[in-house]
Amino acid sequence: MKLIIKKHLLLKGIQSVEKNIGRNLTLPVLSNILIRTQKDILNLVSTDLELAVSVSVPAKIEREGNIVVPPKIISSFLNNIPEGNTHIEVKDNNLFIEQGNYKTSIKGEGDREFPLLPKMNKGKHFSIPSSELIKGLQQTINSVAVSDLKPELSGVLFSISKGELKLAATDSFRLSEKRITEKSIETENESMIVPAKTVQEIIRSYQDSSDLLYFYPENNQVIVENADNKNFNLLIISKLIEGDYPDYARIVPNKYETKTIVLKDDFIKQIKAAGLFASRINDVKLSIEARNIKIKTENQDVGKYESSIEASTEGESKETVFNYQYLLEGLGNIEGDEVIIKMNNSDSPAVLESTKNKDYFYIIMPIKGS
Repeated sequence: MKLIIKKHLLLKGIQSVEKNIGRNLTLPVLSNILIRTQKDILNLVSTDLELAVSVSVPAKIEREGNIVVPPKIISSFLNNIPEGNTHIEVKDNNLFIEQGNYKTSIKGEGDREFPLLPKMNKGKHFSIPSSELIKGLQQTINSVAVSDLKPELSGVLFSISKGELKLAATDSFRLSEKRITEKSIETENESMIVPAKTVQEIIRSYQDSSDLLYFYPENNQVIVENADNKNFNLLIISKLIEGDYPDYARIVPNKYETKTIVLKDDFIKQIKAAGLFASRINDVKLSIEARNIKIKTENQDVGKYESSIEASTEGESKETVFNYQYLLEGLGNIEGDEVIIKMNNSDSPAVLESTKNKDYFYIIMPIKGS
């Protein structure tokens, strides 16, 4: 293999794929990346057998080839040399990198042990602007369950219908749902559960992008790709989570006994202050009244906290206890200056949403028996 490539493209590509690498004692080759060429493209690949990341960038290819190498030393070296044309050559499973007075050789190996990426047809698909998707995923990812007891809850549910993508996540204690309206979505009645790790990789890989993202689901796998970007094509291949996602719509009340509106930022500050005095179960008590919400918490080892914030309430006064960390997560994802809290009795879930944008809601279960 012999080629010339712009340093910034090579560095960006390696940094994109190396983030998917972890230590693997069973298959040490997975701690490396595959570098290969095809025509005028340099392709970089990493995989952990569940999730693969592939980056393709333009390069001047003088001789095709491939090699498997550790990425960290390469990215560290490239970080310490100036921008310019970088010359790369492979000889006897050694990767030679040269730019001006900077030269290095890195030991590698052949690609025989490196896993092949699954072959998938890019047939049925939907597309969505990356900025809209990333925003929605950031609003839902925190509600994903971290336990493996219910595997179907360890990912984000994508529900696709014509003109709309609905994202949902729950761990049974809180639930987030985001609706994205987008004309480019033409798929009818498709759903898939995308693992949390893959969701995090999508956010990390495309959060600074303005590209249109294409999703190709097939045979319990999915390809995500910024297919229109020929200068930096980034592709993610992931397994999907099998099983049926729970019908969470059943727990969303149709009507509410109490609705109260409060300034979001002021409420967040008061909940954070109350959290300093919470017990080990992170409990904070809210007393919702006609014109205010009283916030109380107590920790026998620390002390007590009480405060009050102005609110506008319709319906009955209520008193309930929430996990303050879950409450803050929901409030932080709501857009606008005001948040509306809707609830029935003290043992039923509360719904948080913006007073303006109705495309996102957050449900939080109370701490019962407190």
